[in-house]
Amino acid sequence: MQKVPEMGTMFLRRFLCWVSILGLIGGVAAKPQYAFSVPFVLTPGENTIACMNFLDLDEPLHLHVYLAINGTNHTVFTDEIPARDTFRCKEFQVPDVEINEYSEPPVITMVATGQELVIVKHRTVAFNRNNNIYLVQLDTPIHRPGHKGTWLLIMIETVKQ
Repeated sequence: MQKVPEMGTMFLRRFLCWVSILGLIGGVAAKPQYAFSVPFVLTPGENTIACMNFLDLDEPLHLHVYLAINGTNHTVFTDEIPARDTFRCKEFQVPDVEINEYSEPPVITMVATGQELVIVKHRTVAFNRNNNIYLVQLDTPIHRPGHKGTWLLIMIETVKQ
C-alpha cells in the first residue's frame, strides 16, 4: 500500500517549486532602471534643474527632454547617456510663455532611445504665475449717477527673486 504525503510536506514542495520558477523569471527579465525628477512648480524665464538616474544600461542612449505647453513642444535639452550607471543633473531655462488657467497643464517629457531600448517618462508640472494685482478703493460703497467721487488705484507688482 502507498503512503499518502502529509499536507505540510505537499505545501512545502509546491512552495519551493514556485519560488524557484519565480527566481528564474526574475533573473532573466532584468531591465534597466531609471528615475527622472524635476521640480513640480516651474517659473517661466527662470533656470531650474532636472536630474536623471540610469542603472544597468547595456547600450548608450540619446536623451531628449521637452516641455509640452498648449500642444506646442519646447525642447528643454538633449544629451547622450553612456552605457553604464549614470546620474546626471542638467540646468535649463524654462520657456517664457503665457499660460492661462483654462489651458491643459504643461507636461515635461523625457525620451531616452537606444538601439533596442526606449524609455518615455511624463511629468505634469505647474507654472508659477507672476501676475500683477490691481485693487480699486472708492470713497463710498455706492455711487449714484451724476455724483462725483474719489478713488485710489493700488497695484501690487510681483518681483522675481
